[in-house]
Amino acid sequence: MTPAQRFGAERWGNDRFGVRRWGQSGGVSVEVPAPAFWLDTDIGHCLADDTFPCENNDTIAKFLDQGTSGKDFTAIGANQALYLTNQLNGYPIARFDGAVDHANGGDVNDFIFMHNGTSHVILMVFKTADVNPDTIQVLFDSNGLGWTNRGAGLAYDDRSGQGYNDTIAHFIANGGDVSHTISYHSDNGEFAAQTWYIVGIRYVRGAGDDSRMYKGTSLVKSGDEILAPDAGNHSTAYLGERSLNNGLNFKGDFVCIKIWNGAATPTILEEAVYNAAVQELKIKYGI
Repeated sequence: MTPAQRFGAERWGNDRFGVRRWGQSGGVSVEVPAPAFWLDTDIGHCLADDTFPCENNDTIAKFLDQGTSGKDFTAIGANQALYLTNQLNGYPIARFDGAVDHANGGDVNDFIFMHNGTSHVILMVFKTADVNPDTIQVLFDSNGLGWTNRGAGLAYDDRSGQGYNDTIAHFIANGGDVSHTISYHSDNGEFAAQTWYIVGIRYVRGAGDDSRMYKGTSLVKSGDEILAPDAGNHSTAYLGERSLNNGLNFKGDFVCIKIWNGAATPTILEEAVYNAAVQELKIKYGI
């Protein structure tokens, strides 16, 4: 079965099947390498019976990985997010209810690079719902979000009692060594509810690890710690929920997440290539 047969149309290419993708950075065309993982409500989703594609008001049973790893994320029954067409610049979205909706990637061996000291990049396009006070909502968790758990994670944090208001939290944890865990928040008010954002993370391994958070191509925060690498594989990766003990569900709309393994595709760590990857998303979604 060809990509066009599977998804109906090849809009914006399909890295899983070898299509090369390009972007613009400073007016110069550069090649954006295929991400290791790429979940997208536009070109990769299906119903519980593997029917393609979803239609308006269907629930999404599977997000099909368009990246090089082929690591699909699945959701069962009441956990399935709602599929809504023609929502963002003409493209569909997945709406998560903040209560039980989430999808998981099963065994997470392929995600170990996100906490074993390998450089990587994350891009995610989403907006939170309008009622968020006193919540922390996990957008993506590679394997246990938090101070003492393995994995990398992104969360929307609006816990005013903890000193956070409309922030994004980023964590990379190596499995219990709190002194060598990278974690930081954006400034208060940086990410308002009911607004579409492209959030980017660039983690570059070095003598002093450099982890940077972006709103599109604009740097908003950075973390600088030495992460002790951990190669353990535990639990499972989640979209829209925390993997450890579950809960902390995301409430809002999601369209895309792309994750690059910096060891496999080192050019993505370059500013011009990262900016081109963001520009692709900005043009596509009109953000």
